[in-house]
Amino acid sequence: NYSADYLTDGNMESSWCAQWLNVENPSCDEYIILDFGEVCKVNNITLFRHKDGTSFPVDFSFGWSERGELYEEIPGFSLTGYTPAGGNVGEEFRIRTVARYVKIRITKRSPNPDGNYMLALAEIEAGVTAATDEEIKEATNKDAAFERTPVVDDPVIEAEASASSENRPK
Repeated sequence: NYSADYLTDGNMESSWCAQWLNVENPSCDEYIILDFGEVCKVNNITLFRHKDGTSFPVDFSFGWSERGELYEEIPGFSLTGYTPAGGNVGEEFRIRTVARYVKIRITKRSPNPDGNYMLALAEIEAGVTAATDEEIKEATNKDAAFERTPVVDDPVIEAEASASSENRPK
């Protein structure tokens, strides 16, 4: 009942809740990946707290990517000890980046009224506009410059992958 689809359903009464093993420990390694479908100018991301006002991230960062492989941290948006304003209002972060993907990486949760460390958000909104050809070219060049592990020339490489939380447009 707390799937990632609820992050963008427009309903403040529903919410996404991360899954984890230890509610007694505030540390975690959760993330949300937003896929805008194409490279665009992302002006801001607004995170709306769970309807009871609790379970907001404490330590988290925003990263961007054009291809969705590696995420470059957005300067100035690695937050520690974050305390939201209170109530069920949105916390707006003016990240101002050009990307197809934005990743919100969360490494510390806040306690709920029962004292359990949880992570939940009611909604995410993104303010996006079309990127110019020059902005797209610059983002492509920056993304291509990331250090990547060389690909091994092997047609079959077994691997497992998992995601903390991911929501893609339908």
